[in-house]
Amino acid sequence: MLALQSSSSKQKPKPLQPNILPCQIHHSGPIPIAQRHWSPQPTSASFPSTPNCSSATQTAHFRGRKLVGKTIALPNTYTGIVAQKTTRQLSQPIRPPPSTSTNDVENEDEEQQSLPPETFILEPHAEFNSITIWSHESIPSNEEDCYIKGVEEWIGFAESTHAYDSPRPTGET
Repeated sequence: MLALQSSSSKQKPKPLQPNILPCQIHHSGPIPIAQRHWSPQPTSASFPSTPNCSSATQTAHFRGRKLVGKTIALPNTYTGIVAQKTTRQLSQPIRPPPSTSTNDVENEDEEQQSLPPETFILEPHAEFNSITIWSHESIPSNEEDCYIKGVEEWIGFAESTHAYDSPRPTGET
């Protein structure tokens, strides 16, 4: 299991604009980005935005190929987090003393079932309020792009699981 906890330095995570590119880059980590390599320009394309998110488009060229990006703003009540898993663990609650049963096999089973799972701590390193999803030559489609669908479905799922049931009028089943 994972738990999100601020680092001990009490610094607010820095703002970030994540970009999901339609290619694979075999590098993980920061790189110095020059304006000549990456300078997206806003475009004035019109398209319907997603129900829970507002959208804008941009164009850029990457390694000689034209990319069109769709920026999806997260709803105001959401914040995206870029976090890193640490080796620190969340402190576990104190377990009750083992039972005094005479059956050792039963005791072993009970101990295994009563052990809480290890919970590692995630530290936030950056936060974002929107995501830009890029496609080759055309605007990423709400119906076809797995990242756009994933964001929309996750927001819808989270809202439905955290919503309160509305009371039903009497007489309805």
